[in-house]
Amino acid sequence: MSFRVSYDLAFSTDYFISQLDNSLFNSTYQTYTGGAVYFDPGVNGLFKVGMSDLFNDHKIMGGFRFAGDFNSNEYLVSYEMLKRKIDRQFVFYRQSRLYSAGFDVLRVHTHDIKIIHKLPLNDLTAIKGTLDFRNDRIVFLYRFATTHHP
Repeated sequence: MSFRVSYDLAFSTDYFISQLDNSLFNSTYQTYTGGAVYFDPGVNGLFKVGMSDLFNDHKIMGGFRFAGDFNSNEYLVSYEMLKRKIDRQFVFYRQSRLYSAGFDVLRVHTHDIKIIHKLPLNDLTAIKGTLDFRNDRIVFLYRFATTHHP
């Protein structure tokens, strides 16, 4: 005999984090900007909130990171469904960075969407698959023209 419990979703806060540091949310591959220089975001403020429902079947996490110079801001939203045998997670990440390449000034907007499926085998191991879509968009704020037309 199996019982099915039906309850209204009610989320409560698991954690709230605020800190100053010099790291990034997503420290994966960074876009090539013409040189072998790693992007350093400088000192920035991180604010992150995690919430879950009563039985920890659903988890929501959101956060943002503002740079001290307001040139490399990040946003992150994650939703996890842990109710069925295969756990599912959806992650949206956005980063905006300001670059200067020679006389050109440009902003790179990075959007990253991940869909993660995980089949837990026990407390320590799981089979996991990730589908990832990333889009980098370059916006020229100022472009130095080398030729002038009358």
